[in-house]
Order: sequence, then structure tokens, then C-alpha cells
Amino acid sequence: MLDGPMLVKAATSMEFSLDIPTDILSEKPTSFFRDLQSQIDQDDPQKRCQRYGYQYQYHPSAKSRRRRLFLGSLIAEEPLELLQIVAAESYGIYAGMVFVESNRTQNFDPRPVRRANDQNHIQQLQTLFGTPQLQIRLYTNEKPRFTGIRREHAQRQEILRGWKEMGMTPFDVGIIADADETFTRDFLRAAQECDIPHLDYAQHQCFTSNVKLAASSLVFETSPECVTAQRGWYHPEMILGACIEMIGNRSVHPLAFRDGPRRAHGYGRACSKDFSKLVPGRHPLWNAADFRMLCGRQAYGGGNDNGHHHHHSSRSNYTGFHFHNWFTSFNATRLKYKTYGHAMKARKAFTWPLYQIGKNDLKLMYHCVRNMPDEKEQKWKRVLGGFQNILPPIPIYFADTQYLWKRHEWIKKQVQMDDEMVEKLQQSAPT
Repeated sequence: MLDGPMLVKAATSMEFSLDIPTDILSEKPTSFFRDLQSQIDQDDPQKRCQRYGYQYQYHPSAKSRRRRLFLGSLIAEEPLELLQIVAAESYGIYAGMVFVESNRTQNFDPRPVRRANDQNHIQQLQTLFGTPQLQIRLYTNEKPRFTGIRREHAQRQEILRGWKEMGMTPFDVGIIADADETFTRDFLRAAQECDIPHLDYAQHQCFTSNVKLAASSLVFETSPECVTAQRGWYHPEMILGACIEMIGNRSVHPLAFRDGPRRAHGYGRACSKDFSKLVPGRHPLWNAADFRMLCGRQAYGGGNDNGHHHHHSSRSNYTGFHFHNWFTSFNATRLKYKTYGHAMKARKAFTWPLYQIGKNDLKLMYHCVRNMPDEKEQKWKRVLGGFQNILPPIPIYFADTQYLWKRHEWIKKQVQMDDEMVEKLQQSAPT
């Protein structure tokens, strides 16, 4: 596979070097984060449930009878830094985790397989996440026209096979996330402890519009200081095992007919309509694509149950985090935009300034790092004042203020280097 610099050379007929990938890791001892996790875990469960508008389902052995949660995610070149951030939210919570790695990108470019079925990587991630069961499964499909979102969803279907092998039951809960997404630790505990209608089979029997519960996630763009304001990010998602393909009862809930990765018309393809071919009580099971594509309810916090943030609340209404473009080099960032689902041409991905690629995400980051005001017509704008001006919950890893400073200062230097690289390319480009 051509790496980033070689792609640039092919696109621009000139060779240059970009930054060396570097993980910016917290230097705090493990006990620092364990103490923070323990404080959240020991919170009054009734108050926790009330924060999200739920009732606490009390029974004498509540801690031993918490719902079991299983996580599934695609994995590629995500650095250890990002995995540590996500693991800080969920350490010791998941009963099983399945990662899926592919030998090709979404646009069919070959990529080296670094983690799949490697026991050293599996053990490293098991230790990092504190989970008893963890798989890194390999996905291969050598059909060159099988690209984009279809390939992505086919990879996710491997997650369900892994969950089945791990012994997931209809009473358990499956969560599908990208590797840079997570529910907050507080909401993960709520999902285990609270009486949540979406996780109660008797209340929906897998009827399409009542099954999925999605996060309302706060988006950090490349740096902890670059926080996206007023953006609704609705991943990751969780669904009761009883409604998931390979886990639920197919004699009661058949598989949906499909048009590619999407459900066919009449089988719950849309949220509030399109149920013409569904038999009452026999609503189809959900596959991995449905997790991401079908409608559901977003979970909000902040001590209210209607999804609106109280003006005087001491907490935000977010129940998840999205650490977008959390790479260890802008070379990796550019390679992503060349190879992901809606890929750019190599010349654009590797020669345009950062603020011109990435659907406005990188423009927000660029203005943030350069301390420039957002443009009036900019799609996404940032929280003024950055990290210090957001309400809790905050990512557990970000409690290390030294890490926050190191990450942001490093990004500032990389932006400057990237700008200099682009300027040289433009000066040497043929006229």
C-alpha cells in the first residue's frame, strides 16, 4: 500500500516528509483514573437513574445482577492514545468486546493488518479495557466494487458473530461504536442499573421505532480544546440482545428483507412509517447496519427526562463523547480523507490546506488551534473558551490537565508544519 508521503509524491511529483507519528499519553498512574472511575461507580444508583429520567430497578443483589453489556467496533489505525481515552470511560464494564479489522479500506485500497487475531494485541486491549473476553476479527472481501458504506456495514456484521461466540444472550445489551466514540461511564452504569424502556423487551417486542437508544455525544475535534458547539452527534447506539440478529429468537422475529445494507421497503426502513409488510409481534431482528442507520431515541442527561438542557443545571445533557480525528499525525488524518467512505482524490486530500478538507470539521480545528474566530457561514462552530467552558460530564482521561496541555500544544505545532508543507507544494506546483 502506498503510504501518505508516497501518495503525495504521486499526486504532486514532489517528495517531502511529514511529522513522525507520536502518541501523547497521560503520565498519571493507573490509580489516578481508577479512583475517578470508582467515584462514578459508587454514585447513588437512584440519583443516577433520575438524571436520565429513569427509575432504579432495585433488587437485593443489584450489583451482581447488572445487565451485561457487549461492545463492538471497527478498528484500523487508531493510536494507543485514543484507545486509552475511550478505555478510561469503560474500564471493567464490558462483559465482552469485539473489534473488526479489515485488510482493505472502504474504497478498496489495501492496508496492512496489524491487530487481527494477534494474541499480543488482544491481551494488550483486554488489559487496557479490563474485559474478560475480547476478539479482534479479520474481515476480508476481495470484490473491488464492494466499497463504501456497504463494505463498512459488512465489516460490522462480524461483530454480531463475535458476540454470539462469546455467549451473549437476549437479556444482554449490545453497543456498536466507532473506535473514537463512547457512552459516558455514568450512562453505561445507568444502562446496567436502570429501568430503561428501550432495554425492556416487554415494552417494545422489537418494534422498529422503540428499540435503539443512542448517545447524545459531545464532539471534540482533534484537540480537547476544540469542542464543537450545538452539534447533535447520535452515536454510539445500544440495543437489547433479544432484538439483535444471531442473538434474538428467529422463530418469533424473522430477518428483514434487505435492499443492500438497508431494510427493504415495508420492513421498518423508516422510523414512523413503512411497516406495511411487518406482522404484529414479529418485527424483524436488527443487524449491525441497523444499529447505525435506523432511527431511535437519543439518551439525554442533565437531571431531566425530556431531552432539553436546564438553563441552571450544573451538568450538560450529553451521554457520550466523540473524539474526532484523534490521530497522531496529520499525515494519518489526510490518509483517512483519501480512503474513507466518501473518499477525496489523493491530490486534494494531500495538497489542500487542512481547513479545506473534512466537511468543516478540520476548519473548526484549524480556527481553534490558530486562535482565529469562526467564520459566519461555517457549518460547525466551537465552544468559546474551549475545554474550561464545558459542563460535566467530562471525559475521565481529560481530568489529567497536563495531558490536555500537551495534546493541544502538539497539535499547534503540527498545524504550523502542515501549513508550511502546503505552502511549499503550492509554490512548486506547475502553473
